[in-house]
Amino acid sequence: MPSPALPDVHTTPLRERVAQDIRLALLILAVAAGAYVLVISVPVVVSGTVGTTFFMLAGLTLATGWATFRMRDVPVSFSISDTFTIASALLYGPAAGAVMVMLDALVMSLRLTRSSAFPVRVLFNATSTALAMWLAAQLFFAAGDTGPLANQPGTIRTVIGPLVLFAAAYFILNTGLVATAVAYERHASIAAVWRQYFSALWLTYFSGAAIGGVLVLMTVARVVDVTTLSLILPLLFILHVTYRAAIDRVQEQVEHLTQIASYAAAPRSTTDAVLVTDRAGRISLMNRAAADLTGWTEEAAIGRPVGDVFSIRSMDGALREATLIGRDHQERPIEHMESTIRGERDEAIGTIKTFRDISAWKAIDGERDALLKRE
Repeated sequence: MPSPALPDVHTTPLRERVAQDIRLALLILAVAAGAYVLVISVPVVVSGTVGTTFFMLAGLTLATGWATFRMRDVPVSFSISDTFTIASALLYGPAAGAVMVMLDALVMSLRLTRSSAFPVRVLFNATSTALAMWLAAQLFFAAGDTGPLANQPGTIRTVIGPLVLFAAAYFILNTGLVATAVAYERHASIAAVWRQYFSALWLTYFSGAAIGGVLVLMTVARVVDVTTLSLILPLLFILHVTYRAAIDRVQEQVEHLTQIASYAAAPRSTTDAVLVTDRAGRISLMNRAAADLTGWTEEAAIGRPVGDVFSIRSMDGALREATLIGRDHQERPIEHMESTIRGERDEAIGTIKTFRDISAWKAIDGERDALLKRE
């Protein structure tokens, strides 16, 4: 009788090793292909097949590459350099686009944290983006059955379809390669990493392609000269700094409100009664235990002077004990404490009152005193 098959404990590790080998092979292939693209593209640009507008776009790309803004905790980045790199590819062909995104990637890579993996990451960023741009541009010109738009001007009607294909291809290729690199470092699924971190970036790519396409058509039609964009570059920088400062302030407010919410969760979950007042002495927070003891609901108590809700009469000889008079005029003994809430400048901005019902404890004390007296 054959013995039952045993589960292969090595199946999962083997599968993971194979997956890692595949990811590594894809990354090596992408870097090699991207390097080849740059090797054949740089001579094309250097040979002078591009116009002076290309070098103006290159300057704008380098300048705006430093202005990349990444939202904290959200996988979305904003950079107007995408517009200029895409415009270069559409105007002067795949080679020009590959060189332009390589320059953009090098500038943005300078902002990476220096580590032992820094050279490898710079190499990957430069080559993978060049490969993605080159392939997307090839698709654009093949779909449009045209050449670089600087020499063969198109119209909105003839380029809008190919431009959508270009944006989609560039988005999928670029984010897909980066997702592969992240998945390799984290030993994770490429699809899972892409969905979690990169799928939301589609708007950035399609917006850049749309603006770049409009810029190209306006340049070709001589509606606007790209060189005039250098005159508004300082304004773009000022707008970027202003927008970033505003977003940072909003982010700080969100974090502050999140922190306050986390603080508010603690009083609501404790069994002690808690009242929080603002600097004017009006109630700003009240938990369920405080509502039960005072007879006031939180909705009715918020905004009222604390004395209206927390009405007490001190007990003789008791420092922390008092008699609480409820909304229904019922009296009960409590033990209470009060602490001052201070702001960042150490100024008083409110108080926290905590109290608890000690009726049962008082009853036990009374029974004990009665027994002692009978003895």
